[in-house]
Amino acid sequence: MEPCLAHGDGVFVRSVQSDRPLRPGDIVVVRHPFQQAVTMVKRIESIENGRFRLLGDQPEESTDSRSLGCFDPKLVHGRVLASVPRGSA
Repeated sequence: MEPCLAHGDGVFVRSVQSDRPLRPGDIVVVRHPFQQAVTMVKRIESIENGRFRLLGDQPEESTDSRSLGCFDPKLVHGRVLASVPRGSA
């Protein structure tokens, strides 16, 4: 998600259930659809038939909806509210 988020940055996430509806442009934390232990941070490009088309900010290096298809809303943990640069405390 660089340059918006660098690898290793921490993120503050608000649960989807307690927040406003997700919309294009939001950055979300989402579970990988085929590797349940893997979470990813992606940007919502669009919402199609109730499913999210997610893209990384570096398309040439991102695993996202271009290879995985649209994401079921059940896979979305929440919306990123803020980030903390790696090494800050």
